[in-house]
Amino acid sequence: MIRTIHLCKKYGNDVHALDDVNLQIRQGEFVFLMGKSGAGKSTLLGILSGRIKPTSGKAFVHGRNISRAASGTIARLRRQMGIVVQDLRLLERWTVYENIAFAMRVLERTEEQIAKRVPEVLESVGLLGREGAYPGELSGGERQRVAIARAIVNNPMTILADEPVGNLDLATAESIITTLESINSRGATVLVATHNEEIVRRRNHRVIYLERGRLRIDTGPRGLWGDSV
Repeated sequence: MIRTIHLCKKYGNDVHALDDVNLQIRQGEFVFLMGKSGAGKSTLLGILSGRIKPTSGKAFVHGRNISRAASGTIARLRRQMGIVVQDLRLLERWTVYENIAFAMRVLERTEEQIAKRVPEVLESVGLLGREGAYPGELSGGERQRVAIARAIVNNPMTILADEPVGNLDLATAESIITTLESINSRGATVLVATHNEEIVRRRNHRVIYLERGRLRIDTGPRGLWGDSV
């Protein structure tokens, strides 16, 4: 599902955001991507989503080398992804419903399909009844749920989530991760970047740990993060 080969990203003359990263994530895995600020987590997700071009190496997503793909190919690959970015990018003048429906309209879904699917997704993330609210009326956790709902509304094969529980209290963070686990249980591959060790230690998901752009720890499919540090 996801594979990188000697992946490097260099900024300027001597700053390596990623340095010779080799990894493979199988279809249906749930993986935590960890590391301190500046470790390269966001850069890796940016490359996998096609937003950032690597300096060297290869990155394969859904069998295609996204690191060297043309813009049209990247656009088609991104239709199979759900992407949650750190700043969420919710449209403040649109309601919750409109924010989520927009992701379906981009793929030219019919209004009938949208009217059926959006409530289903809102229910799955615990926001049914909030579809008429505006982002400014939501709590931090609710805003994160809207971003996740928007990411999953088109039933993507892969979810890339960059710090989806950042700055949230533990109970809310647990709820967000549980939502992503539910999506994973239905077959989606989920890669979550986080620095929240408490959330990670409560689970046995695989952990990939980056340090200064290099892959330092990979716990493998069984997880067991607490035994790796």
